Amino acid sequence: MLDRRPTPATVPRIRALAWLGAALVTTWGSLAHAGPFDIADGSWQGCSELLDMAREAIGSERVVPIADLDWTVMRPGDGL
Repeated sequence: MLDRRPTPATVPRIRALAWLGAALVTTWGSLAHAGPFDIADGSWQGCSELLDMAREAIGSERVVPIADLDWTVMRPGDGL
């Protein structure tokens, strides 16, 4: 039977590779330029087409995309 335990000389290399892999995964995850449902995202998970359709259907002046809703400015005729 083969002994598959790492030798003392290879342990630092394995640790370094593990840290490098973790750093790469973390970096790639943070490189996303747009979040889900972002209005500037034209990919499959973005809302840019939905925003364009809403503006075309009811007019650009009535479609106001915002990130944080201020409830104090909402009126009874407004829609979300």
